[in-house]
Amino acid sequence: MADKQATVYIIDLGPTLSRVHPSRGESDLDYALTYIWDRITATMSTGRKTDVIGVVGFRTENTDNTMATADGYENICVLAPIGQFLMDHVRDLKRALVPSRGKGRGGDGFSAICIAVDMIMKYCRKLKYIRNVVLVTDGRGEWDDDGCEEIVRQIQEEGINLTVLYVFTFFLVVLRK
Repeated sequence: MADKQATVYIIDLGPTLSRVHPSRGESDLDYALTYIWDRITATMSTGRKTDVIGVVGFRTENTDNTMATADGYENICVLAPIGQFLMDHVRDLKRALVPSRGKGRGGDGFSAICIAVDMIMKYCRKLKYIRNVVLVTDGRGEWDDDGCEEIVRQIQEEGINLTVLYVFTFFLVVLRK
């Protein structure tokens, strides 16, 4: 029997990802989302109810997360709570995954990682899951590294695989833990 799997995708929706490069003819966000859509549809195609997905956006225009009342978690939205992904979720997510128009300057990547780790911890509890967090960013937003060691410790304790997709001008770089 295959292992259960929980993956949270964290996607930078800051205005800098709206740039279109002539060599590609598409924005940095659209280019990066090609990878994300491939991963999500591959998971959906298995039809397994035990392969679940969640999506978090940061540098968004609004704030919608469980830690919103705490300082430093502004401009981060949970776009899809962890659960089995269906076509309706894909349609809703396609409408939500657009770069902010400049208001989404706050919302740092480390805080978004904290929210993703919290989502995985609450969903998976101590059950046997493969736990993944995939972060997509161009790195141009604010990154408050206060408490970074604590985040790293939690990721290690929970056995979370962290993948960072860094969008350069012409390609993606994939970094894995």
